[in-house]
Amino acid sequence: MTHDFAIFDRDGVLIDSEVLAVRADVACLAEEGIAISAGEIIERYVGISVKAKLANLEARLGCPLGDDFAARHVVRFAALCEAEHRAVRKSACGIHSGWSVSTGPRAR
Repeated sequence: MTHDFAIFDRDGVLIDSEVLAVRADVACLAEEGIAISAGEIIERYVGISVKAKLANLEARLGCPLGDDFAARHVVRFAALCEAEHRAVRKSACGIHSGWSVSTGPRAR
């Protein structure tokens, strides 16, 4: 299959990954028994590194997060992104039957 063009979403127009990261934060923290709203995550942590966010959370909460917190977050975030990518692929391919949307690296 050949393609005439590719669409790159580097600014969150097709998929707002920041919202997905916040959803992953809320869910993973809930698994730790920590109730925190998406609004609080956005207010306090959007724009800072994951390392700084985790250090701040641990300091504020007075307890360490699980050793596997970061790994669980990556898995949950990836699953949320994949679900959104599937929705975009379905929508984009429905607009024009000749389109193909890929979320992975191009085969060489």
